[in-house]
Amino acid sequence: MSQEYLPGCASSRPTGRHKVFGVGWAKTGTTTLGRCLQILGYDHQSQNLSLVDGMIRGDYTKVMRIAAAKESFEDWPWIVLFRELDAAFPGSRFILTTRDPVHWLDSYRAMLAAEEPPPETVTRARAFLYGFDVGSATDDELRHRFSRHNAEVCAYFHDRPGSLLVVDWEQGHSWRELCDFLDLPVPAIDFPHLNPRTGTGTSAPRGDHGVAPERLALPHDRRRDNVPRAVPTAVSSPVVPPLDAAGPNRSDSAPPFLMGFRGAEPEAGLLDTEMLFAQVGLNTGNLAFCHAILSQLGHDTVSRQWDDPDEAFPGLGSTAILPMANQLGPHTDLGASCDRWERLPYHMVAIGLGIQSAIEDATVQVPDGTVRFLQLLRDRAPRGVPNVSLRGRFSAAVLERLGFGDLGVTLGCPTLFMNPEPGLGRIIAARRSRNPRHLVVCAGHFGWHHLAWIEQRLVSLLNEGGGTYVCQSPLETIQACRGEWDAVGADAREALRAYLGMPSVAATRDWLDARGVAYSSVPEWMSQLRKADFVVGTRIHGVMLALQVGCPGLCIVHDARMLELCETMQVPWILASDLPEDFGLADLLEAARFDPVAFDDNRATLARRYCDFLQSNGISPLAWLHGIAAPPTYLPT
Repeated sequence: MSQEYLPGCASSRPTGRHKVFGVGWAKTGTTTLGRCLQILGYDHQSQNLSLVDGMIRGDYTKVMRIAAAKESFEDWPWIVLFRELDAAFPGSRFILTTRDPVHWLDSYRAMLAAEEPPPETVTRARAFLYGFDVGSATDDELRHRFSRHNAEVCAYFHDRPGSLLVVDWEQGHSWRELCDFLDLPVPAIDFPHLNPRTGTGTSAPRGDHGVAPERLALPHDRRRDNVPRAVPTAVSSPVVPPLDAAGPNRSDSAPPFLMGFRGAEPEAGLLDTEMLFAQVGLNTGNLAFCHAILSQLGHDTVSRQWDDPDEAFPGLGSTAILPMANQLGPHTDLGASCDRWERLPYHMVAIGLGIQSAIEDATVQVPDGTVRFLQLLRDRAPRGVPNVSLRGRFSAAVLERLGFGDLGVTLGCPTLFMNPEPGLGRIIAARRSRNPRHLVVCAGHFGWHHLAWIEQRLVSLLNEGGGTYVCQSPLETIQACRGEWDAVGADAREALRAYLGMPSVAATRDWLDARGVAYSSVPEWMSQLRKADFVVGTRIHGVMLALQVGCPGLCIVHDARMLELCETMQVPWILASDLPEDFGLADLLEAARFDPVAFDDNRATLARRYCDFLQSNGISPLAWLHGIAAPPTYLPT
């Protein structure tokens, strides 16, 4: 993988210098460390779970070959190999990123909750690295594994003070500590504080001025005076006032703030795909959701990330707007998020909460932690009115069954309201074409094996004409679309080949090079969709963006989350099970027929409810959103 070196960096590429291994546990700022090492000119290697299969078999050949070829490393599997790497590469430097265990657990649970079902290779790798099944682990098990790893690293290096640096980005550590440890000058660039799950990609307000390292306080109060740690001399936890008091942490006169990211990653061209994928919340479709909310409230709305420390919140408005997801189901326990929000003194408004289940099993079970989170949402309602927008009827039924029927309002998705034109349905209908020249397929997930036959038919349609294959996740597909094929593991390459129905792995690579694209900017994504004649696929956000630019589209519905959204918003859809086995473009175009007047009337109704929902919770949408709420007048033709 090629590596860029940025202007304004402290030095040129440190060829021949010591290797640097980041050995901090996941969700401790490893992405930030990786970005720093790239800026400092190291030829960097981040996470590569495909290497773990060899480790499970006791074969470390490939791991060591990559370790020999690269200069710096962070995340899996390097975290657990500090002893082996130290022996194989004498003189290397090791950096242990860490953070408060409570913050770490909150962040880790949030990451797991946001994930799509991981491929078997990832599940197997995690079980090997952790020593247990992460998906079913208790909080105590996760905390113990985190603390044990930190203790083991510190104990191993306790008599070699020059080999290990321990940093905590939440405590303000930055360039000074890192560069002093690596014997490099501080670069003339802001410190890139990145959040591993939903980071902003912006610089932290910490600057590059550090504090002289003090000593590490090991678990159980065991102190090693010769292990350097960059710790500020005075760190105090913020005093969190009660919810009914503004105090220093909250400004009741300030507008609400968004707990999400912007609609574009400005540094996308300088980030490798693993870092970029982390920046957009592990699915580029998340960009569309947050961008839509910002477009309705104003792009100057202040935002914070779910992984930001509590210290990042003072001075914000009294209400936090929480973009939600398909988090109603046994796969997600929002209890960890509840722990976090109980500490923060803000009213809460949640947008887009939905179900995750098969269509035939929409009566899902919800973990106790999620029920607790729903109760907290009720307790934190700004004005005692419904403060949760729901995706559709399945989600509403789940809340009703749990005793929270008065908490939510069914509104679909904010992406329905990105185009201010009240007569959007008429615009879409006018662009229908029997012979689309440019087809766009919203790529599915290669782990959706039951949908592979549909994906293969869509690929055939792209091959018959012209068009684009737009990918949102998983990581390996995005890597392939961004020219990082070498970073895609062998198992993922084969899974992609089988999912797309390609004759060989090499053909898969060539096809994705020619057709595949992954966007890191919603404005650019929508701009490119203006060239399309028809958009189809198993991803709803890709189709929604197309409809917003007036391009006809069709959702292929395969689960309850898509079905309730399509029903609520009356966007064109067809059940995957209703597609003919040998469907063609004509079948898709016919399925995409819709009543533009009914679409616009429904959109106006939902827009009125959305405006009422926001205003009743003390949130003021921009004026143009009220314009959608007035249905257009159609003149006879």
